[in-house]
Amino acid sequence: MTSDVRTAFTGVDLVVMLAKLDRKANDDHREYLKSIVTISRQHGAAIDKYAKKTVKVVQLFIAATTTGLANVTIRHVF
Repeated sequence: MTSDVRTAFTGVDLVVMLAKLDRKANDDHREYLKSIVTISRQHGAAIDKYAKKTVKVVQLFIAATTTGLANVTIRHVF
């Protein structure tokens, strides 16, 4: 495991990105989505720079709410 993006993404064939962002029931949905976009852009830039050009990406974001329910968004890029 590493926090170094170069080490994490260099030469990879498959990327599975899992993220959990805590979200309270009264949080603004737009601000939550902005957080997801920021993280996705950072990961996308690292994938573009370091991964193989034939890389496959699976992205999963889980939004935990204070009620204990989860909203799940899955994005497949193949």
